[in-house]
Amino acid sequence: MITGTSGLGHAPPAGPPQEAPPAPACIVAVHAADRVTADGASAWLQASPGITPTDASQWRDADVSLFIASEVTDVLLHAMRGRIGCGEDVAQPIVLVAHSITDRQLLTAVDYGLVSFLIRDTVGLREIADALIEAKSGKSQLPGPMIRHLISEMRARRQSMDDISGRTGLQAREIQVLRMLAEGLDTNEIASRLNYSDRTIKGIIHDVVKRLGLRNRIQAVAYGLRTGAL
Repeated sequence: MITGTSGLGHAPPAGPPQEAPPAPACIVAVHAADRVTADGASAWLQASPGITPTDASQWRDADVSLFIASEVTDVLLHAMRGRIGCGEDVAQPIVLVAHSITDRQLLTAVDYGLVSFLIRDTVGLREIADALIEAKSGKSQLPGPMIRHLISEMRARRQSMDDISGRTGLQAREIQVLRMLAEGLDTNEIASRLNYSDRTIKGIIHDVVKRLGLRNRIQAVAYGLRTGAL
């Protein structure tokens, strides 16, 4: 019979619990119409926990882009559009702070990556910082009326696309590709916009050309224009 303690000995006393490593900072590219606003926002964000601001020119290294403006202009929307179509699979999340935005501008900005819109007259820097961190994690902040408008518009777009597909014989994805061809984008740019491979885009174009008895992609675009699909 064996008595006493086993030969394994006693386990060493447990040490203090290990703290989880801090989450990586949210890198934010700050865009503003004037240097004073940009520098001021960057300085405040630098002191905000979990955020590292960077210059607008370094946006490719950022997690989120912050746009601060008095009004939304075509120039600003064009700058937002520059966040996509440059080899990225998806648009970079954008947080916009401005006094107001029209329904048309809102829809365009959402297409370019807008996830949160904050009204400049009523928002503080703390709320902006929270929106930036949430944007990195995939969350969105939009006023209720804007969300309702977006839902209504998306439903209308879907119905319109269904009507066009039935009339022209083109599928929704084919219409998207032909519209981008009509805008002058090449297959690589279209693949980047739609998050498809270049081979998939070429296959879509080939299927349209073959199914409709056309000669090439130029005729496919012409068909789309003639039938009202584009």
